[in-house]
Amino acid sequence: MRGEVGKGGSPRPSCTGRSPCPPDESELALLTDAELRRLSRLRKTGDRGRFTTSTVLAKRAIAAELGINPRCVELDRRCEHCSADHGRPRVPGSGLHLSIAHASDVVGVAITRSGPIGLDVEPDAGDDLRDLAGQLLGDGERAATPVDVLRYWVRKEAAVKATGDGIGIGLRDVVVSGPEERCKGSWLSGRSG
Repeated sequence: MRGEVGKGGSPRPSCTGRSPCPPDESELALLTDAELRRLSRLRKTGDRGRFTTSTVLAKRAIAAELGINPRCVELDRRCEHCSADHGRPRVPGSGLHLSIAHASDVVGVAITRSGPIGLDVEPDAGDDLRDLAGQLLGDGERAATPVDVLRYWVRKEAAVKATGDGIGIGLRDVVVSGPEERCKGSWLSGRSG
């Protein structure tokens, strides 16, 4: 499993967890009515577990940073473009920036005060990643191994999570540091805003 944090600097605190099990009652108690409605729309046990674990992990990390009870943390997931509940998670009025990622049974949460942040985790899919390279790599980007492709993928997805753009913008146009380079603080070259 590989993960990257992008744009806003080092997250504090950052947490990861494994979510192979369905949510338990103590976790469900931290969810708002809107989050419970969203959870009810998820049909697969793994999806339900990942959603609940990531939400609870985020609320606990935010609560620890703010010195409050996790039940007092409200996440705003409204999309900035259409207001549906699939947007970048925010914590209004807190001064915190947040990113949540999950894949397979790994969940990660990153929070920071320094600016927008993006986090991504992806399973190592081995040689299957080579097929993805053509859709992912932009001009001048080279991947010698499947691990290089995976690094580009998680860095690019973390970058578009930080900006709130999402992968729909086309990842070939997202410029990130190369797989052997350290991650840079601001990954999108030539982007305004």
